[in-house]
Amino acid sequence: MLGKRSPQRDPSRPDHTLRDHLGGKSFYAMLAKDGQKWFRDEDFVGLYREDFGRPSVPPSQLCVALLRQSHDGVSDDESIERAAYDLRWKVALGLGLDEKLCAKSTLQLFRAKLVLHEAHEKLFEKSVQARREAGLLGRGRNVSVAIDTTPVLGRGAVKDTYNLVSDAIQCLVEACCELKGWDRDQLVDEQGLSRHFASSFAGAVDLDWSDAGARRALVGQRVSDSRAVEAPQGT
Repeated sequence: MLGKRSPQRDPSRPDHTLRDHLGGKSFYAMLAKDGQKWFRDEDFVGLYREDFGRPSVPPSQLCVALLRQSHDGVSDDESIERAAYDLRWKVALGLGLDEKLCAKSTLQLFRAKLVLHEAHEKLFEKSVQARREAGLLGRGRNVSVAIDTTPVLGRGAVKDTYNLVSDAIQCLVEACCELKGWDRDQLVDEQGLSRHFASSFAGAVDLDWSDAGARRALVGQRVSDSRAVEAPQGT
């Protein structure tokens, strides 16, 4: 289920008590002040089932965490650590001193949902619009970009996202072959998985990356490839 942040803010939390200490114009303070307005939980309702499960970690907080992660250039593990112990991150995320954001897998799953549902493009466009409305894109201003190349369409730009999935398929192939005693090269050839063992999956695929339908179809093929590894025909 979709979890939502309460509109009532606790005045004792770091996002109130320490925001000015970080500097009103710092990126951390800006996210503390306007992050919940830029990234609204209800905008992500399509990523969750309303009739099943416990309330999720509010997506508005997860968006801020991903933004901070890209800005600071840290790993998923480090992001979770900073959300737990770094006061600057707590200010940006609106977390209490004794609060933690989530498990690493929760952050990874949310990122995957954004990619699979192509919500990352809307997220990028909304962040640009927010800066424009705040007058932060005018001439003479220094603009810091805190985002990776995922929202940019193009073979080179989407390489990282798709290649990471291919890396996972490679690991799955290796693990299945070792566990069941299969010949790896034979499995790869029979199931048509050779493209996942190229130097670059995105570079090996002939695809119009600006075509949203083609990208969705490619994601579906990746899922089929994974299932083919786990249950190859004839076994």
